[in-house]
Amino acid sequence: MGDVRVTWENGHDHFRIFMHGERIGLFLPLVGSGLSRVMTTDIGANIGNARSTDAGSDPRRGSGEAAAAPLQLDELQRAFSSAAKVFVTLDDAQWLTKFRTHHRCVDRYRDECIFMAGDAAHIHSPAGGQGMNTGLQGAAKLAWKLGAVLRHGAPAGLLATYESERLPVARETIAFTDKLNVALVPQSAVCPAGATKTLSCDETCSTAVLKRHVFRKW
Repeated sequence: MGDVRVTWENGHDHFRIFMHGERIGLFLPLVGSGLSRVMTTDIGANIGNARSTDAGSDPRRGSGEAAAAPLQLDELQRAFSSAAKVFVTLDDAQWLTKFRTHHRCVDRYRDECIFMAGDAAHIHSPAGGQGMNTGLQGAAKLAWKLGAVLRHGAPAGLLATYESERLPVARETIAFTDKLNVALVPQSAVCPAGATKTLSCDETCSTAVLKRHVFRKW
């Protein structure tokens, strides 16, 4: 993925998702910059997803990021063109990177005086755009509870409700993004080889259409 200048026949007004065989490509125009964020699956990596809900799991083991070669612009161009099935030229790259999707969650949000929030507590696929909202909501919840106890004399037991309220939300978010990621990445069952499916912003902004395209397997 990367922020690049895209030259192609499809214009720059809409967010687009391309599905072709086992390849998926995403195009997100960055309004006012002349650049777009381009993402596509790295089929050749064949490293899958890392899933864990155990606090004892080592997130570094088998992650693959350190060993991955730096992403080259021509590599991203070929992969995205393959997903979109149109001729695409990418240039003026602001940054390029490869990343692996992890699905992990702590087993508790509090250990004595230590509290977990945000990416320290849960990481998962960016599919659906749920991660930042979940982390910010958890941090806001923790902030007002700490403030109430430390500054306004609320009982210390209030802090115990932080985990009971936020841990189920994190687990639900991970389950949702995992399902969404599985639905989108292995496309052979949804979009046979040789066929291409394109969703524009006009379609994907519709909840009904999203459910029809993404959750048809369930």
